[in-house]
Amino acid sequence: MTALAETAAPFDETLVCNRCGECCQRFFLPSPDEVRRGDNWRWDNYDEEWYGQLELIGEAEGLVEGENTHIYKCPHFCYQEGVGTCLIYDQRPGICKDFPYGKWVKGFETCVWSLEKQLEASCTR
Repeated sequence: MTALAETAAPFDETLVCNRCGECCQRFFLPSPDEVRRGDNWRWDNYDEEWYGQLELIGEAEGLVEGENTHIYKCPHFCYQEGVGTCLIYDQRPGICKDFPYGKWVKGFETCVWSLEKQLEASCTR
């Protein structure tokens, strides 16, 4: 656990997604080839059909030592009347169902599970 995460409140399993869409519009994964080979990644719910539909929007270095990580956007997410909506919600893959994986997330400032939000809240308590 990072020093930042240690100062946040314990993870709250009762929080409900606020449908901001940050995790759908900008998420980090290895390349499909790296996932297939299992190179430094363990992904039990790999769905090749879904993965092939993702829109590659960039790369980030250093998330996994010695590898580039791809930044993707999901084509099945949109806003309907200002509310984030998954168009395949009932069939979404495990990577989506399991988010946020039982921990606060960094870098998604409007997300209900934002580490930054939790740190800010703990400073005002």
